[in-house]
Amino acid sequence: MNTLESKQDASNLLDQDAFYNMVKQTQGSLFRVALGITGSHAISEELIQDCYLISYEALLDGRWKGEHVKSWTQKVLVRLAIRRMQRHRRRNQIMQIIGLNKFFEHKTNTNEQGIATDSSIPPHFMVHLHALPVMQRSALILHVVEGLSARQVAEQLGKSEGAVEQLLVRAKKTLKQRLEEDHDER
Repeated sequence: MNTLESKQDASNLLDQDAFYNMVKQTQGSLFRVALGITGSHAISEELIQDCYLISYEALLDGRWKGEHVKSWTQKVLVRLAIRRMQRHRRRNQIMQIIGLNKFFEHKTNTNEQGIATDSSIPPHFMVHLHALPVMQRSALILHVVEGLSARQVAEQLGKSEGAVEQLLVRAKKTLKQRLEEDHDER
């Protein structure tokens, strides 16, 4: 049985080889989630490293008590990504208010809206995806890309299932409208 699908004794992951195997099994999925939320390969990689460090520390101090491996790591990653995006948005707002944003240009491959363009997802879709509020975007990525149920997404985001369903409805409606507008303009 796959360790990602079953609950397991968290202390087993204290073994270096077992933790390494868990990393190998989860890194692809975590990267897709992080990239979907942040739109940046570099930030996604950084968040995944932080996620694994936090997970290992949780093993050491007993906070991780056998919860599903994939659920635990996704929950940690999503919360890190949301905090990072909120912090980034606040920083940009403050920089814009005080007029310093022009001195701190981001040097990654981005389009005119500041969305990373080095993804396999079409750039026009990424623009609209990243225009969604971070909670809607996170819920949509976890549900559509990772295939989680609304209940599972709710657990990951720390929201009720009803709240997640509303986030998903709003995100899908907004994306559909914006993509239809794009199509009509072309």
